[in-house]
Order: sequence, then structure tokens, then C-alpha cells
Amino acid sequence: MSGFDDEEEEYRGPVTVQPHSEGSEPAESFEVRAHFAGHFSPLTGDYRWKGRLAPEPGLTRAYEQGARTVTVR
Repeated sequence: MSGFDDEEEEYRGPVTVQPHSEGSEPAESFEVRAHFAGHFSPLTGDYRWKGRLAPEPGLTRAYEQGARTVTVR
């Protein structure tokens, strides 16, 4: 059981995460393991993703310093 809905598309594997504060460019990037699931939202008409990232001290530090937005590749 994945913890996600059965109708969702899933991805498990490595990703590159770049945290940044609002209005700033991403600086440092981190390689982490991720588990994402995506689904189409008929109410808003867009495709949404949700998921989890493996613990990474650098990401924790960025969050503690105010980063609330990430770019995932």
C-alpha cells in the first residue's frame, strides 16, 4: 500500500531539489529520494502532485532559514 489513491500516477526515485525563498533564485541543490503521486483535479482543471522527500540535512537547514518553495527536477 502506497498511502496514495489508486487512481494516481506515482514516481519513486532520485530527484534534485532546489529550495528558495519567495522572490529569490534557487541556490544550492540537493539529491534526495522521493515518492510522488499525481492526479488530475476536475474542479480546478489542473494536474496536482503530492509527495514525500527523504530526510536531507541541507534541506532542513534551508527550511530553517526561511525557504518555503522548492524546484524539483
